[in-house]
Amino acid sequence: MRDLIANDIDVDDVPEERELYAARVMRRLLRRYSPLEAIVIALQWRGKSRVLRVKDALQFLLLIQRYGGDYAWRVAVSLGYFLHRDLPTLPMMAFDLNAMSDTDCRKSFRFDHAGIKRLVILLRVPNVLITPEHGDRFSATEAVCLLLERLSYPRTLEDLQARYDRFKSALCRMTIYMIHHILKAAKKQILFSRTTTAERLRNYVQAFKRRLILHCYRCEDGRRGDGYILRASNLLPFLDGHDVIRRNEYLVFPDSAYPNNNIMMTMFRGRNLTPWATAFNKRMAKVRVSVEWGYAQVAQNFAFLDWERQLRIEAMPVEAFWLMAVFFTNCLTCHWGQEYLSGVHFQAD
Repeated sequence: MRDLIANDIDVDDVPEERELYAARVMRRLLRRYSPLEAIVIALQWRGKSRVLRVKDALQFLLLIQRYGGDYAWRVAVSLGYFLHRDLPTLPMMAFDLNAMSDTDCRKSFRFDHAGIKRLVILLRVPNVLITPEHGDRFSATEAVCLLLERLSYPRTLEDLQARYDRFKSALCRMTIYMIHHILKAAKKQILFSRTTTAERLRNYVQAFKRRLILHCYRCEDGRRGDGYILRASNLLPFLDGHDVIRRNEYLVFPDSAYPNNNIMMTMFRGRNLTPWATAFNKRMAKVRVSVEWGYAQVAQNFAFLDWERQLRIEAMPVEAFWLMAVFFTNCLTCHWGQEYLSGVHFQAD
């Protein structure tokens, strides 16, 4: 074994400066303190400032007792006790999207390869996502697929472990982290604003033409009825002040639960209706079904929302899951309807 000094240290593919620093600190500690005290002090440095690994401490102490401090230090340098091997930016992943066919992708994620890649780009998902505090690392594609697969069917976290090879806690944290990331980028495009303007109404009309859902109101308590939600949205005062509505050129055809007024007209109620009232109800019922079909698609494509036993209030982010499902339903409409995912629907705040 050749006689080494700290300046001779040169190892490929490792941070040479930190290894040199650790070796010099260890030698200085051995000269100032007893071997046991020096090793205990060296173990106090962690992270990038680490001097000695815990698993090497006992072997290093035995070398010191057998050969003395200086020679044991040279042996430790030769054996790589002071090496700093950084972890890769992204750990080895079991998930490989390219290994899945388009049919498998549609079944698990509701999107094909092209749709998933387009989502990653337009949502501006970073290449590597790191959850705060715990530091779970996921690639952009892996995180988007995890959220889509979580919503697509009532699967447990144990079911997802087989595909992603992660702990259940890491899968749960990344799912919530992705929800916050998407809501921050597209909240204005998902939620129905309490402040209604003419520009926003034009966007809503365009959404109806493209069969998109861009007027999703936030969740309310279960005891709240449809009338309360209508009043809270401030939609009636805005429509009442519009010239087209004032001249009675157009009326809103709402659900039967809403009242009749100078803005809205619901279906005729009762059994003994006149022929023209019956014909009106029959014809307008088809229009109502076509409008509500968009909401049926939300639960059909993302069946996790119907898992009542798992979606417990205050235990799961139920509202956030609903908003994500509506958002991805719009994305499906754009993608499979051969319409481009424009910046209008993914524009960041």
